[in-house]
Amino acid sequence: YNKINVKSIIEIIQKDENQQIKKEASKIIAKIAMKDPRAIKPEISTILQSFNEQQPTLKIAYSRSLLEIAKDAPDIIPIDSIINFFSDQDSFIRESGAKILGYIGFKAPNDALTILLEQGLKDEEWIVREASIISLGKVIEHIENKELIISNLISLLDDDNVWVQRSVMNILSNIKNIKASDIPFEKIIKNLNNSDPKVREASAGLIKIYGYHNIDRIFENILSLLEDESENVRKSMINSLVDIIQKIGLSEILSKLLKNLSDEGSLELQRSIATILGRTTRYEDDKIKKRVISLLKIRCEMSQDPIICENLHKIRES
Repeated sequence: YNKINVKSIIEIIQKDENQQIKKEASKIIAKIAMKDPRAIKPEISTILQSFNEQQPTLKIAYSRSLLEIAKDAPDIIPIDSIINFFSDQDSFIRESGAKILGYIGFKAPNDALTILLEQGLKDEEWIVREASIISLGKVIEHIENKELIISNLISLLDDDNVWVQRSVMNILSNIKNIKASDIPFEKIIKNLNNSDPKVREASAGLIKIYGYHNIDRIFENILSLLEDESENVRKSMINSLVDIIQKIGLSEILSKLLKNLSDEGSLELQRSIATILGRTTRYEDDKIKKRVISLLKIRCEMSQDPIICENLHKIRES
């Protein structure tokens, strides 16, 4: 791909009357950028300038092409031009702008942070808010004042869209060194009981922040999620509890887990606990292993459940 070819394609985008041809030309620009970003770099300002002159449908295709360029060649896209996307009337363009900032925001993290917080998170359309949240999760590692981002994200835990709520909790659960005191406990409990399984799934991932320091406070909530009707919620809670155990030690909650590994609890709860024990007990001393094997053996024989029996076998082999 050479400079002349790129220029000729840009001229098609600028001057051709056929919208479909323009749309295909924008896709070609994106493909060239992915293979050879240097071929596009000298013309990127012309490409972005022509963006505002296009019809709405072509602008959407154009913005998607720019998103692909941002993924593979973030250095060639100037942040100032993308910030203008947030003023577009079309929510799909604003969404693309928010997504692109997630890939190029590292170049000017404070500028990216400002636009995402002041416009992206406050946008009337949930797709823009969600895209802004995800991009904040990428930009945050380049920002010193993480408290500002955390406080703005927490305000969206009450958002009326479940995808926004889910994205907020997923980002919060992945922020390094976030403290339980940063997140109001009542907001987490509210979302743990949400009727939408996507929200409960994300809540199960975030609740581990409390478990590191006060497992007793949330243990009943953990049990509830371990027998949730949704498989994804159960898996999320299993992963979180394994993570907690890796930090605080299995001995801290072993008695509580074994107490609930009985025929008084639901089969799903027994399966979840067996899975957790199967993933954590193998690293413990023989005394703990024998204690777990003894009880799992009873549950396996009584229930003949393949998941319970499989985890018993895993611990025995270890």
